[in-house]
Amino acid sequence: MITAPVIYLEKRSRHSGDQKLNRTWQNALETLDFALQPIVNIHTGMCEGCEALLRHHQEAGFASIQAVFNQAQTDHLLAEVELALRAKAIHKFMEIPFHHRLKLFYNIDNRLLSSDNAASHLGLADFVQRFGLYPGSFVYEISERHESNMDILNDFHGLEGIKGVLKNFRREMFKFAIDDFGTGLSGLQLLYHSEPDYMKIDRFFIDGLAASRRKKLFVASTVKMARTLGNSVIAEGLESSDDFYACDQVGCDYVQGYLIQRPTLNAGEIRQTYEMVAELRRRDRRDPGHDQHLIRDQIERLKAIPLYGRKGELTSMDTVFEAFRQEKSNSLFPVVDHNHEPVGVIREKDLKEYVYSPFGKDILRNRAALSCHFTQFISRMPVTEIRTRVENILEIFALNPEAEGTLVTDNGRYQGFLSANALLKLLSEKNLEEARDQNPLTRLPGNYLISRFISEGLRDQANEYVYAYFDFDNFKPFNDKYGLRNGDRAILMFADILRETGNTVRCFIGHVGGDDFFAGFKLEAWERELGASQVEDIVRQLCRRFASDATSIYNHVDRKNGFITAPDREGNPKKFPLLTVSAALLHLPTDDRPYALEEIFTILAELKKQAKHAPDKFAALTLNDRPARAAA
Repeated sequence: MITAPVIYLEKRSRHSGDQKLNRTWQNALETLDFALQPIVNIHTGMCEGCEALLRHHQEAGFASIQAVFNQAQTDHLLAEVELALRAKAIHKFMEIPFHHRLKLFYNIDNRLLSSDNAASHLGLADFVQRFGLYPGSFVYEISERHESNMDILNDFHGLEGIKGVLKNFRREMFKFAIDDFGTGLSGLQLLYHSEPDYMKIDRFFIDGLAASRRKKLFVASTVKMARTLGNSVIAEGLESSDDFYACDQVGCDYVQGYLIQRPTLNAGEIRQTYEMVAELRRRDRRDPGHDQHLIRDQIERLKAIPLYGRKGELTSMDTVFEAFRQEKSNSLFPVVDHNHEPVGVIREKDLKEYVYSPFGKDILRNRAALSCHFTQFISRMPVTEIRTRVENILEIFALNPEAEGTLVTDNGRYQGFLSANALLKLLSEKNLEEARDQNPLTRLPGNYLISRFISEGLRDQANEYVYAYFDFDNFKPFNDKYGLRNGDRAILMFADILRETGNTVRCFIGHVGGDDFFAGFKLEAWERELGASQVEDIVRQLCRRFASDATSIYNHVDRKNGFITAPDREGNPKKFPLLTVSAALLHLPTDDRPYALEEIFTILAELKKQAKHAPDKFAALTLNDRPARAAA
């Protein structure tokens, strides 16, 4: 029995002159099958789509999956075999009851992207739509991993051919992903020329990500580049919860791997939502540090233009003109697909050439006259998940000075538009929020921002952190004898010393309250000048300086004696040493940190007690020296 994909190809051959598949290939295609593996949102566990993975190649007589396509190329049937497999993958995908909400990720042989094979892609949009799917539901994965595909990627003319083919695909609203990013030599060229919607980071970098500083640096840099280019990032090969948290911390959008679900030949096993992600989030007791409430207040809820009409046809230009006519103040409109996911924007300025010409509107309406397509006017724009921190959004703007703004999504669905002006308001609101937290005496950040800095260190496993907690010694008897005004002088003196340190070495300083202070040091992996031992030297030095400078507050007699006489807690006269400060130092290496914020404060409090009783008023601990308590 001939499968549906082969029947389609035989009909196509009679009309296009392509070669027919022989009985050997028909039998092979009947044997080959596809397994599906879900790709899920890292924040919510909702399924974004499935990758179709070829199976049963050995039963079909091939030594490897790549051998299937190499033999098809040798037989001059690569286009026919690829199209048959595409149809088979779509059939399997459509067995998922809710497939219309998902995307099918399909690996394409790069040799089919050359200009010589461009004709083989004609009518693919119609082909996909015959199955009741939108082209935007189909994601082509382009890889540089296989040697047989490398020549076209390393050759300039090959890349130029790819650009042309991909441009036609994009015009038909297909989506693209770069697969196995980071494994080959042409990844950046491919990224530059293909302008993908998704970037899939190879499993080599994801496996063991939590334990490898170098991998974290690579993945974090890749994510930042992807954000700038408007790409979503998928982490492939995820197998452990530790690596899940690491992927979240470096900013990946989606995850795929055995931790979520193994590839399955049974499409009915694919789930809309994977509760494992929610469970992982419940186990993670670290503060997420998101600015959702601020972003929601500032986004402009611009009405979106649908990419497709009710019957699946592309939206007409009349709809676009009407949108601009009704909202004259809008300079752009977001465009969303059938799942309300943003595909780009249409700008008024791009239509002016036609709108203001005598027959411009008529030309736009008559696509056949000019081969003018609604999709030709859709421009890409950075997309930001609403859970992104304000500082990361600012980075996107800084790296895209010409960007009018960013489209904001929640779980991939369009929520609104954040303009450059809105970002300024957003930053202003955040600054006001931070100002309210300042200590009224020292004007240093208070407990809210201190907690947020500590939480950032718990999330950011790519860099080392050192937390320093300071507490004055013998401050109460000093206050009792010299009064509150001189007590404030001592507090302001230490605050100024901390500020000077912050001007010399990049660090966060805060005022917990009273005579308690905090300093936080982020030891970024690429900064080799400052390590944990250097931070300890800095802390010891500023403690010595305070002890020296604080003597200026005392009268001549007490300064000469080196102590003061004041009532103790029972009211009896007692000699107390002059003011010093105890320091507790907690070092967080780059390993996993399964600690809650409250546990860090508890550890610092214990260290402070140790420092109070130590001869040098100092206590230090590396987090690995203390076994982590299991998260509740």
